[in-house]
Amino acid sequence: MKRNLLVLGIALAVFLAVYYVKHAYRIFRWDDKQTYFNHLSDEPLGMCLFDSIASQTATHSYRYMDVPFERIEKMKQPLSLLIVTDYMTINDSLLAVQLFDFVKKGNQVMMVTENLRSWEYPLKKVLKAETVTEKDLIADSLKLAFKRGDTRLVSPVKDAPLPQSLSQYRVNPWLVNGFVQLYSHEWEQLLAAPFNLLEYTDDGTVEKTETNVVAAVRRMGKGQLCLVTTPYLFTNYAALHPQLCRYQHQLLSQLDDRPIVRLERLYLETDYSGEGLGESPLRYLLDNEPLRWALYTALATLLLFMVFTARRRQRVIPYKAPPANHNLEFVRFMGSIYCQQHDSNDLLRKKYTYFCEELRRCQLIDLSDRNRSDEVIALLARTADVPVDEVRRVLTRIWVYVDGDDSPDNKTLCGCIDDMNYLLTRCRQTGR
Repeated sequence: MKRNLLVLGIALAVFLAVYYVKHAYRIFRWDDKQTYFNHLSDEPLGMCLFDSIASQTATHSYRYMDVPFERIEKMKQPLSLLIVTDYMTINDSLLAVQLFDFVKKGNQVMMVTENLRSWEYPLKKVLKAETVTEKDLIADSLKLAFKRGDTRLVSPVKDAPLPQSLSQYRVNPWLVNGFVQLYSHEWEQLLAAPFNLLEYTDDGTVEKTETNVVAAVRRMGKGQLCLVTTPYLFTNYAALHPQLCRYQHQLLSQLDDRPIVRLERLYLETDYSGEGLGESPLRYLLDNEPLRWALYTALATLLLFMVFTARRRQRVIPYKAPPANHNLEFVRFMGSIYCQQHDSNDLLRKKYTYFCEELRRCQLIDLSDRNRSDEVIALLARTADVPVDEVRRVLTRIWVYVDGDDSPDNKTLCGCIDDMNYLLTRCRQTGR
């Protein structure tokens, strides 16, 4: 017996251990692109934890906003703008001009993307730099690289203006897919990493390894523009990594001297048809401070006018008496009909039926079983605190008319009804 219990205990412990191991760890999704850089996503490549940690560790302030770029421009204080996405396209020339003017006014912008493109604006000519993507992120290849332990070494460039907390970072190669091609000495290199590139020669295609820049910074007017091509290292995964979190802190130190605002995308306040939503009359009023306060004052005046006008025009509500209760008249009418028919036996049977139902419902006394009449009479006598002989006399007189065809006279009918009412009242008074 003890041996069986021991075997059963071991089997139960093994089952609980397997169940715990299977359900204790959450299965994260690396291939769901809708969660990439999402402010609300806690998946590895989301940014929920990144934003939370940054908001608590930033020197001034850090917040995520999903607003048009015009709203950022209208903020009065100098800002540091952080834009993190894997693919950034600035198709609107007006947006590109406003972005660079925003930097020249003394603000800081860090664009973290591995693919920066513009089909209408000469972005490469103005920036004197462009991004080059080695390969697109593939979730299965990323997981395989984790299992094999493949790494790519990301190192600070010599004399880079970065806090030297770590000299090198070993990163999954699929998380560093792009680099910056610089065409001007105005850019200051920050971080670099080796990439395997294909070179086409007369003899065929040759793969060679080159060290390329993954983070660079330059001055533009009074401000500063920083271009980083490692957006996947600004995610929840890197924020919880013991080394990559320092990588984030090193780069964010470029923006830490003023409040930081993170955007997931750059866009103007226009709809897809190209019509400016910001040109609506209400938007024009709200965007100009004097007109905005004039609108608020007009609305407050209108509200006060409505309140005082409603108070002056209110009327006294006339009193209306509640409807009369005609139940008593109805009972009298029905009683007069029974009185005109003068069917005493029918009245007594109806009263007896009500009497039996009240005893059954309230006192659990069943008078329908005549074979147990003595026991029922004794129970009713105890309940009503009335002598047994008196209860037997009352019920015997009632049963004579209820079971037979004789009709009682008025005096006998009233006496039977009074007796039943008396017994019901006594039962209620005893509280049983």
